[in-house]
Amino acid sequence: MQQDKPTPVASAIKQFAISLSRGGLCAYLLKAFATVMCLWVVSRISPLIPAIALLPVFIAYSLMSTLGALYFTTIKRIHREYELAKEGRLSQINRKWPLRMAVFFIISLVSAFLFTLESPRWDALEWILTFLAVPIYFVAFKAAERGLRKEFDKKFLKARAMKASFWLVGVILCLVYAILATAFSVNEASGLREAFEHTPRLFADSPSAIMGEADLISSFSQGLTSYMVTKIAGQFFIVGVIYHFAVYAFVFFGLINQFGFCLLSKREIKGEFQLLPANYESRDDQPILKRYIVILVSISLAASVLFLFAESKTQEAKSSEEPTKIEIFIEDRIKDILYRFDDAYEKDQEFNEVTTSYRQNVDDVLAQRGSELNPLIDEYFDRCKENVDAYLDWYESFEGQAMRGLKWLPGNIVIGRVKDHFLEDMNKDIDSAHLQEVYRKYQSELDQLQDDYAEDMNEIDPNDPRSTFVTSKADGDSVEDLDLWGCLSRDDSSSIVGDVLLNSSNLNREELKNSIFELIDQAKRDVYNSLEMG
Repeated sequence: MQQDKPTPVASAIKQFAISLSRGGLCAYLLKAFATVMCLWVVSRISPLIPAIALLPVFIAYSLMSTLGALYFTTIKRIHREYELAKEGRLSQINRKWPLRMAVFFIISLVSAFLFTLESPRWDALEWILTFLAVPIYFVAFKAAERGLRKEFDKKFLKARAMKASFWLVGVILCLVYAILATAFSVNEASGLREAFEHTPRLFADSPSAIMGEADLISSFSQGLTSYMVTKIAGQFFIVGVIYHFAVYAFVFFGLINQFGFCLLSKREIKGEFQLLPANYESRDDQPILKRYIVILVSISLAASVLFLFAESKTQEAKSSEEPTKIEIFIEDRIKDILYRFDDAYEKDQEFNEVTTSYRQNVDDVLAQRGSELNPLIDEYFDRCKENVDAYLDWYESFEGQAMRGLKWLPGNIVIGRVKDHFLEDMNKDIDSAHLQEVYRKYQSELDQLQDDYAEDMNEIDPNDPRSTFVTSKADGDSVEDLDLWGCLSRDDSSSIVGDVLLNSSNLNREELKNSIFELIDQAKRDVYNSLEMG
């Protein structure tokens, strides 16, 4: 019986499966899954161990990530070496990469710190994606390698395939996570305060003080972003997707560098520490450059010292039982954000708008009142000065002399009589009715503005202290006349009457006249002061 020939698709799948089995699948899966399991263990125990125990984790994570990323550099330099003369200076520079190694290692240390800080918050979604990324990355790598086999030389094929799978798998993982995380985050937080209060602080009781402080910042960011993404994603889903993609791109791309490390052989890893040969034919005879080891060790030591120094200073700050600067900063930001997002900010804006409008209207009325009322006030007191001679005539008369002789009597009989006679003489032939009419007109407008202002403030929030502080004028209250002689209406006016109007200093007529002029000027200043004070 003749056996059916396999279809082209089936044949391609079979060949691809064979290439997987021959391409180091088992070795890769063993190393990659072991790496992810170690990362999972780190995420479980990192909140429980002291700062000094975290340093080996940071260094191991960073070393693997650096070596996974540095492979692209070594292969790219091999390609560039074909363009350069063997004895040229550019060739000498191209054959070494200490600066690139240092930069990659520093970035990887930051990534290790952030992974250690954030991974304890990961739930099943993140870890499922991380474990799935192990076989997905290898399949993508072999597919890229197969597809690019006819396009690139064998020396560059692996690096090109790793680079293609790095971007492909990284983008897919970030996009899948972003979509799922955004979908699950919608309607999780009902309010901003709840989002802050329910964001877990997994390093709150950590033996490491610096991790606890960093966790405080992370929890603050998580609480804020979870609420904001929820609020925004409900209407603009794409905004939430973009946010989550940006947040986790650094994490997932960092992990993929570690998968790339798991693909490298011992010979390829060793090549990252060797000088690139000028004849680019064989590297077996090239020694390992000690400077590369020194760079990694030096950066590790410097980062360790810096981390432990920050840990010591943070422990010292926390031992004082006073809030640390970070705690104060976070608390202030939470209060400010809650204030803004709990409608307090909008309420403040409304209060400010109403108050600004009220003050502007008051200023407009006062400006109009000044242009009309001030000339009347000046004219009134100028006319009063013209009547001073009438008072002095009375002062020198028999009645005036009698009043001066009886000023030692107790009570206010003499004081009151002198004051009444003075005011009667001052207002002689002066009609202040128009002045008072103008004053009452503008005072009524000001009272109405205050009533409207109090009503507007009460509409915003009747229980707010700013609303209760503004009072309305009582209904039906009539506007009182402007007190033109307030200096003689006060309780201490008797001293003014005795010193000036009764001439206790025995001044002559001209000197007494000037003294009364000063009293009139003082009365006018008091009027203007009372107008300015409302």
